[in-house]
Amino acid sequence: MLSYICDTIAIEAKKKKVVIIYEKSITGISSIRSSCGFAIYKIKKEEQKKIVDLDEGLLYDDESDAVEDFTNNVKENCEAVKEEALVAANDIKAHAETAIKEFSQDFPELLKEEVEDLKETIKSAICDLQEAGTVIEKERPIQHLVTFTNAEDLEAFKNAIINRGYVVSVGDEENTLNVLHICPLDIDKLAANVLYIANEARKHHGCYSGWFSK
Repeated sequence: MLSYICDTIAIEAKKKKVVIIYEKSITGISSIRSSCGFAIYKIKKEEQKKIVDLDEGLLYDDESDAVEDFTNNVKENCEAVKEEALVAANDIKAHAETAIKEFSQDFPELLKEEVEDLKETIKSAICDLQEAGTVIEKERPIQHLVTFTNAEDLEAFKNAIINRGYVVSVGDEENTLNVLHICPLDIDKLAANVLYIANEARKHHGCYSGWFSK
């Protein structure tokens, strides 16, 4: 009986020891878990701080690039505005100089000095032909050459000229026309035709290049 009691006491003591060891193990494991959790938390915080620092650095770089781009754009725009202002000033100057000159009342697309130059050219040419023995009173074919920069203006001019009784044929070069009519080599009559054709050419953005007679 005594032996049984002693064995029972020994078993209970062992159980208590095991419980104590188990409790200590649980406490140790909890401590380890706490330590690991704190370490993980600290690592996460450091990583987050690195990410924030990196984002701030990138943001600073982006802001610096944005400021530089903005400054360059402002400089380019200023240069463009200066160039446009210079062009506008030159245009105003050119228009002002043209406005000072007087246009012909009879041929409003031509300046008075242009009209006078054409008349002088006609007079000089007729004098040369007369000295060469040409009978200037006789009617003859007169051919005028007019040049344009595009087909649209050419067609508009051609229609206007044909309605006045002139004969029109295609020139040797692109966007050129030959305008034909019959007229004596009389200064006033020939000048009236030349000035009309030159005025119509200017009105339709063309260029009157001159006349000749065979």
